[in-house]
Amino acid sequence: MMSYLWLYQGHVDESGKRLVLDVRGPKMSGEGMANYQDIFEIVDRDHWILRSNIQDDDGVWTQFMEGHHHRVA
Repeated sequence: MMSYLWLYQGHVDESGKRLVLDVRGPKMSGEGMANYQDIFEIVDRDHWILRSNIQDDDGVWTQFMEGHHHRVA
């Protein structure tokens, strides 16, 4: 838990299958702020993916998390 309020802005891409959410928040090091991006991608009706990225001070995006979600029934 943290006291920082994350205010996302986002859009659905041209394919209609990816929701891209942008936000600025505290760096993981605890020093300063960084840009983050969460991307929800619908693969099919039984599978979707969440990817999380952070942008470094040089503008390079690095993915730090990927989760696959599957319908089981």
